[in-house]
Amino acid sequence: MPEFLIREPNLEDVPALVLLYKKVSASGGLGRTEEEINADYISDFLHKSLARGKGLVLYPATEPTKIVGEIHGYTLGLQTFSHVFEQITMVIDPAYQGQGLGKKILNALQTEIQHTMPGILKMELACFSNNTPALQLYLHNGFTVEGKRKNRVRLTTGEFADGLALGWFNPGYIPAE
Repeated sequence: MPEFLIREPNLEDVPALVLLYKKVSASGGLGRTEEEINADYISDFLHKSLARGKGLVLYPATEPTKIVGEIHGYTLGLQTFSHVFEQITMVIDPAYQGQGLGKKILNALQTEIQHTMPGILKMELACFSNNTPALQLYLHNGFTVEGKRKNRVRLTTGEFADGLALGWFNPGYIPAE
């Protein structure tokens, strides 16, 4: 298996991220349709992640412009929720799934939170109940299911899936003074 590296994203990554997100959406692994993914959508979450959160991209060591995975999240920017890192989205190119890359980038984000954002107590994300591989990944990495939103997600088949709220508590949390 080739070596994969992780770095922070930048605005020059927008075109590659649009392609990645469209691939993942086409495979049914995202809560957005391909038509809903564009440069504005990607730029919006990149700006928020750079301003008040964190983002990471995963790429083959030999091809630094080929992004095969991405994860990001941020705080809402409100003092009341400043300890919560949310809006987390993770995507792995379908051609690279099942190789441990989701675990690699999720672990890297959790490590970043612990070491560079000690004021974050909790990471929150949502997962479709029918996305068993993603759910297992999150549970294996210390997330717990905190709630269920019945029939929250309408799948492309017209069927419904529950939305699951998951949380992970930062063992490196240091309360703000």
